[in-house]
Amino acid sequence: MTLSYRKIWEAHYGPIPKDQIYDIHHIDGDRSNNDISNLRLVTPREHYDIHYAQGDWGACHSIAQQRLNITATEISDLASKQAKERVSNGTHHWLSEKHSQTVSKSIKRRVEDGTYHMLGGAIQKEFQLKRSQEKKHQWNGSQHNIDKLKNGTHASQKEWVCPNCLKAGKGSTNAKRWHFDNCKEKNNVVC
Repeated sequence: MTLSYRKIWEAHYGPIPKDQIYDIHHIDGDRSNNDISNLRLVTPREHYDIHYAQGDWGACHSIAQQRLNITATEISDLASKQAKERVSNGTHHWLSEKHSQTVSKSIKRRVEDGTYHMLGGAIQKEFQLKRSQEKKHQWNGSQHNIDKLKNGTHASQKEWVCPNCLKAGKGSTNAKRWHFDNCKEKNNVVC
């Protein structure tokens, strides 16, 4: 029977103090190497800082989510760094054949041509420079919609006034949803 690294540490140094939460850090990064010389007792913050300094975003993300009081933005940043690292070293699950059926064609294409936002850095900048030099980056809106936007007849620019509550606005999304036939003032109109 294999002892857990916490039991191994306790067998050598005694019980882990109960005054606060403690983690056991694997110094060489190999969680299967439970040799006592490879184990170090640290607080969750110290554990996080060690992995952050090493650029081990996956461990940072795990520690932060489970045992640290950090903001959602910081956790999101760690997850993003972890995913970028996995894409750049070829270990991201989207790049494997096993998951190729579940990944959209758009994501695959963007990973292959270097435009996927998680690649970031030099690869993406190089692709964008090449793309702009070739002048292939053009807006693909239809000429019909462009003309409507220019002359003010596009649905997003139409002004409206509800005959029931007399509220006015631009565009049609909320107008149809909350006014005209659906207006709560419809039955209260005095003729």
